[in-house]
Amino acid sequence: MKIIISHPTGNQNVRNAIKSLEEKNSLDCFITSFNLTIEKKFLFFLPKHFQYLINRRSYKNYTTKIISTAFLYESVRIVIPRFFKWLKIKNNFDTLNIKIDTFTAKYISKNNNRINAVYAYDGGALDSFREAKKYNIKCIYEYPVAHYKFTKINISALKKRRKSLEMKLADLIIVPSTWAAKSFSHLSKYKSKIRIVPYGCPENVNTNRNNWYNGKKPLKVLYVGQLSDGKGIPFLIRALAKIPEKLIQMTFVGSGLYENILKKKFPHSKFVYSCSHEEVLQTMRDNDVFVLPSLSEGFGMVISEAMSQGMAVISTKNTALQDIYNGSNCILIPAGNEKKIYKSILFLITNPNKVKKIGLSALNYCKKNTWAKYRKKLYTTLNSYL
Repeated sequence: MKIIISHPTGNQNVRNAIKSLEEKNSLDCFITSFNLTIEKKFLFFLPKHFQYLINRRSYKNYTTKIISTAFLYESVRIVIPRFFKWLKIKNNFDTLNIKIDTFTAKYISKNNNRINAVYAYDGGALDSFREAKKYNIKCIYEYPVAHYKFTKINISALKKRRKSLEMKLADLIIVPSTWAAKSFSHLSKYKSKIRIVPYGCPENVNTNRNNWYNGKKPLKVLYVGQLSDGKGIPFLIRALAKIPEKLIQMTFVGSGLYENILKKKFPHSKFVYSCSHEEVLQTMRDNDVFVLPSLSEGFGMVISEAMSQGMAVISTKNTALQDIYNGSNCILIPAGNEKKIYKSILFLITNPNKVKKIGLSALNYCKKNTWAKYRKKLYTTLNSYL
């Protein structure tokens, strides 16, 4: 069994899908925008933030079977907006997605005799799947978010059409949670195609945590993600406004529409524009409670990451937390409910022992549900189908 995986940027779930196939010698290749390692390319003279941006695209611990096809375009796309904002170049991820998809289709055409399947992601699979169908190559489609019709997310007509065609061509649709699968409930024709493969938790579970909240200092509450409507930020703002400032220390990691509003309403909070994955995990270790009031997440990997660092997580049923919740390892609330956010945070402030109890239960869950478990389930799912 030989499978191509294509994705523009290669986040954690993509990397572990690659590794799942590589471990079983089933990966034909991984097609992406670029693959570059600082050590390999001798770019130590660059500022550390540049090094971080580049090292995010290194796959040296996952596979060597990589084809980079949009190095220049992606370099401009990620560097210019961060360091030369005055140029106002449009950050067009959709264009990059299509570039990778077009290249993958050409690769399939030239190498169809040795490929059993192509594994692609939403918005970047149409040309690849069309080409694969010519050679009876199976089309595996990962849809990591909830379906746009179910969540009523406003996307362009072109993107809607593209995603709709990709779904029709897919032989198998992989989703990461029950909530994501439920979002296809209005499309009964796809029910038989859907398989749920939950994402894993980080391998470096913080079993040595000892800085538990004791109620003697303000509760340290953390949010990580876009500061947008879809993440439930308006509900979080209204909930936090009800809590006396002296009782909590809020940290926001991310940027977006509500950044200035948050800074104005909560001037004593900490704001971090962006940081590396390891820095995010360290920030989680330094805080007590993680809150993610999202209206919809296909999974919400920051949830499992926060749990892996011993945080007491508060999030909504419209995420993977409804699959993770076991009665003691997190606080599960309805989406779009500022009262529940407020009461949950206040409950932890007034019951400090619950922060540790929930955190320890979360750590126990994460130790049993690692990325290694995800890789095993993904391979079993693909192997049983192909």
